[in-house]
Amino acid sequence: MSGKLAGVYVNTPNTNTKIYTPPDGKTGVVTLSICNLTTQSVKIRVAINGQDNVNVGNYDWIEFDFQLDPGNTYERTGIVLFNNTTGGTANTLVVSSTGNVAAVVWGFVQ
Repeated sequence: MSGKLAGVYVNTPNTNTKIYTPPDGKTGVVTLSICNLTTQSVKIRVAINGQDNVNVGNYDWIEFDFQLDPGNTYERTGIVLFNNTTGGTANTLVVSSTGNVAAVVWGFVQ
């Protein structure tokens, strides 16, 4: 599977929002794009979480309070995610924001 894998509107400020987890038994290399849809700067956080999107630990964040100006886009490439059904481990991309942003994930999963 390749192309656009997920698109999520993150509209609840300061709340962790699950963006994408690969299907069971799959691994992927993805790009995350976040677009600020507001007229003010927002702060974004991005995590790769191995459990769920609620209990994000200090060690899960790959971006923390990054300022994204109005109408601008943040992009992070080369993110490797996996979902190991036998080991019970799955990587989930999580985004938190102080404002309304659009998060899109695209890439390749096999």
